[in-house]
Amino acid sequence: MTRVFYNGLPSVTAAEMRRIDRTAMEERGIPAALLMENAGRLTAFELGKREQPGSAFAILCGKGNNGGDGLVCARYLAAEKFAVKVFIVPSAKYNGLVEANLLRLREAGVCAEPLSPENFGIIAAALKNGAGVDCLLGTGTLGKPQGVYADAITLLNENSRKIYAVDIPSGLNPDDGTAEGVCVTADETFTLGLAKTGLINNAGKAHAGLVTVLDIGFPRDVIASVLGL
Repeated sequence: MTRVFYNGLPSVTAAEMRRIDRTAMEERGIPAALLMENAGRLTAFELGKREQPGSAFAILCGKGNNGGDGLVCARYLAAEKFAVKVFIVPSAKYNGLVEANLLRLREAGVCAEPLSPENFGIIAAALKNGAGVDCLLGTGTLGKPQGVYADAITLLNENSRKIYAVDIPSGLNPDDGTAEGVCVTADETFTLGLAKTGLINNAGKAHAGLVTVLDIGFPRDVIASVLGL
């Protein structure tokens, strides 16, 4: 496994990223909601720089925190008058952060449609009309994507004129850069906090495209302490 430095900071495994995240929240009092808000806001800012004003985005969200990042991103893009369509994997109960950001998105006038088979035609059309944003599976998910997630990855790959992944392309192992099943092939990946080692190992480079690291607010001394730097 190769550890590469971006912006003077090292790439990390998923376990290392979780320890940094937990330390920032528990020892420094940085709220998880703020980290998610920063992730979505900064992603929206970068997307806005890369696409023309008023252009369209189709944001595909999973039901976990990676999906929550996408909901925040959608809210900021909509505020800047981009044409935003959001599709989220249905769940009987989302976690608190995702639920809160679904509500804020609705209050902003954007409805998140179900990412389910009956909507696949609508989703494919939205992807063909705009840039696709992958917020399906984050670093906490390992192994071969299953069910609607696998189908959504295929939809993204087959229908998008351009794909942006948030944190890591869905289906890619965040540590070693392997892909056991279908995997998003992104033009650019906006990885959050620190680059993940999987983005630069094995198939990671081909699936991640250009890697841009977004500083979402982890203190550098916390990073150094957790990693023993």
